[in-house]
Amino acid sequence: MKRVIRVLRYPKQLHTNENLKEIKIWGILIFLALIWGSSFILMDKGLETFSPIQIGALRMAITGLCLLPFCLSYVPAIPKEDWKIFPLLGILGNGIPAFLFPLAEQGINSATAGILNALTPVFALIFGVFFGVIITSRKILGILLGLGGASVVTLGGSQGVGGNIGYALIVVFATMLYGLNVNIMKKYLNATHPIAITGFSILSVALPYGVYLLLYADLAQTMTKPGAWESLGFISILAILGTALSTLIFYHLVQITDAIRSSSVTYLMPIVACFWGLFRAEREDITLIQIGGMLIILIGVYIVNHKKK
Repeated sequence: MKRVIRVLRYPKQLHTNENLKEIKIWGILIFLALIWGSSFILMDKGLETFSPIQIGALRMAITGLCLLPFCLSYVPAIPKEDWKIFPLLGILGNGIPAFLFPLAEQGINSATAGILNALTPVFALIFGVFFGVIITSRKILGILLGLGGASVVTLGGSQGVGGNIGYALIVVFATMLYGLNVNIMKKYLNATHPIAITGFSILSVALPYGVYLLLYADLAQTMTKPGAWESLGFISILAILGTALSTLIFYHLVQITDAIRSSSVTYLMPIVACFWGLFRAEREDITLIQIGGMLIILIGVYIVNHKKK
């Protein structure tokens, strides 16, 4: 009723606000695609010195240290029931995928990992059914187009999938965790401040990873390797931009839209990942087939995100 009254009294203002919201959503999607699409090449650089578990641990520990000062003030305002959700989000959304992707990139290239990550909206859709998410035919069409475009980009490269299918399945498992994570966050923490969600969920996995780094990772020995500090720099960028900042923005995006629409950012990431592939030592040029696949991806993302007037 309040919304009806608002439409009748301030129709132009409401229209403007909704347009601004749509612009904001599209801006966030593009920004996250640029950041997350670049994360695969950063992981690839980190693998030049560190193991997958070391990369995951360093990424979470650095992210936790960055977020700690910002989330402490939210402690008194967090309901008791929310505290049991934070560790679950931390494990599903960051803790496990943090080392699964570097592990996968030992057998597939970073561009392929970025492309396979586009499966996330599919699993967000599947798991969303169990969380009461309303699935429209338009969203299904957009997801199928995005997935089809991602497949074209993958298979249309000069090296096909660029690696071992077993390593590719590791990425698929990570996208399953992402799809489940975003639905849990939307259902149980939609009213919680994004800084609190990001900070406490990541801190819940940063602490055990920190213990691992101190006691078992043998970092002192690893840091003596040639290029170790350079690799650590790439991992730090990955942690600060690709995890701390981007996760905060992503959870805000989930709160102002829905799990499926927000996860459609992963359809844009393959485009960024493929362009970064041009700068790899084992450069793989972008083919015309892949360009066609990218256009299909963009159409799919538009359909998922376009709101009927």
